[in-house]
Amino acid sequence: VKLTVAEAARKRLDEELEKLKKDLAASEAERRKLDSELRAQREELVAAKRALDDAEDSRKKAQAALEDAEQKATQIGERLADMQAEREKAEANQGNKDGEIENLKSLLKELREQLNQQKEAIKQLEKERGLLKEDLRDLSQRLMKEQSAK
Repeated sequence: VKLTVAEAARKRLDEELEKLKKDLAASEAERRKLDSELRAQREELVAAKRALDDAEDSRKKAQAALEDAEQKATQIGERLADMQAEREKAEANQGNKDGEIENLKSLLKELREQLNQQKEAIKQLEKERGLLKEDLRDLSQRLMKEQSAK
């Protein structure tokens, strides 16, 4: 009788052990799945950070180009003013000066158009930068929530 009770207890313990082994295997599989998802999200986070850095670099380059164009436009405006003053003083050379003034006006107009295009490009880059910052913040928050959930 004692042997039968012991055998029944052993059988019950063996069944519990098998159940625990299955639970452990399932938990391990879930952990591996979560680790894989976490790794993928980290990679996504790194890619978003890289895209944000690239957008920031582009914005800085566009800003530098804008400043250069503004400086050139100022120089051309000053030169144009000088040329117009010269024109008033030297009516004899008016034919040559008029052509040069028109060229400078045309060049100034082109530079102003380029300046406006670069301003628009900077606005667009800043919008993209804002969106990338939001994406990066969202990814970081999601990663923190998932890490804290573990």
